[in-house]
Amino acid sequence: MEWLVVTGEPRAQFRGMGVLNDETVCDFQVNAWDGSRDGADAFGIDVTACEDGADRYQLEPTELVGGNIRIHTHGRGPGN
Repeated sequence: MEWLVVTGEPRAQFRGMGVLNDETVCDFQVNAWDGSRDGADAFGIDVTACEDGADRYQLEPTELVGGNIRIHTHGRGPGN
């Protein structure tokens, strides 16, 4: 994972790099919403910037059917 951002919606985004089908390196980004999409938890995934030049996959924000997403924010600083 390269980075993680938590916003005040509450929404979280994280980005990283992974291997698709054991052979193609791609970047990915996940967006997750904790009840902030009309009261529902949801997530979306983009798999992009693959080493072969192709963008592979995009999942538009989709409401969870089961389970839930919990996004917590914690102060950062000395002693935290």
